[in-house]
Amino acid sequence: MTTSARQVSVRQLRYFVAVADHRSFRRAAESLCISQPPITKQIQALEQTLGVALLDRVRRKLALTAAGEAFYIEARMLLSGLDRVCDTIRAFHLASPRSFVIGMADDFVYSPHLDRLLEAARKRGARIETTVALSPSLELQVAHGVIDAALVNVPLSSEPAGLVIQPIAPSRLCLLVARSHSLARLKRVHPSALRDAPLIMCPETPPNAFARACEKLFVAAGITPTVAHRSTSSAITEVLVERGLGAGIVTQHSVRPDNPRLKCIPFDSEESLYQHAVIHRADRSSTGLLEILKVFEPERAARRARKRSD
Repeated sequence: MTTSARQVSVRQLRYFVAVADHRSFRRAAESLCISQPPITKQIQALEQTLGVALLDRVRRKLALTAAGEAFYIEARMLLSGLDRVCDTIRAFHLASPRSFVIGMADDFVYSPHLDRLLEAARKRGARIETTVALSPSLELQVAHGVIDAALVNVPLSSEPAGLVIQPIAPSRLCLLVARSHSLARLKRVHPSALRDAPLIMCPETPPNAFARACEKLFVAAGITPTVAHRSTSSAITEVLVERGLGAGIVTQHSVRPDNPRLKCIPFDSEESLYQHAVIHRADRSSTGLLEILKVFEPERAARRARKRSD
């Protein structure tokens, strides 16, 4: 841990996140039920410790600097993790429902998989907390015990030791276009129709199943895609498509289905099927978690466990 990291306090993180959320020192102070001067003082101390400006105070309206935007994301994650740890410890003393942290790639945000998971937890009196990240990151978080299980894309990037990998129903790669796009009239689209079309695609690094599935799709069609932008988030892909910066390659459950400005068109290709799995650690999964994850078993009876030694 660096000296500056030791000097940053949880209070400073909470004050900064409140200011960033409200874009106002006054409203942040009101939300925290404190006066404004302590917030101003603590954030100034935080900036001095980090050696960068987190807030742009030159503009009339308070804004975050580029460093502030990056720090805001990390601070929110740290505070969320701290709250989760505290909740877990309190659960030992309170008769609160058991909580499980389930990660997922954004391919599952609008999928029936998530609905079934939440319903299974509700029936068993458990609480599900969700976190969204790329599949390679989720694999490591499950392997290291940071989260309890994850809905991921397969094949896995590294297949860490000790994971149980349970296949679940696949989804399909789709083309996301504006309603005014020339292809928007189609119900299905073949990859060959995208020759020379500017596309918004997932980054190829770190290696991930989505990028490999896209590569397989275009190789089978005999074309090399023209990549206009790279995006790790389907939500950002939606924004880029809406702004006319290209057509997006997404999965059928990763984008909002009722967006009036966009249309999601499935690819008409055998290679467009996209495989998924739920993963958890073989040696750290409680009976309660396994009971919830059983909701996926009817989709495919085959289940394979990888228990390799380190």
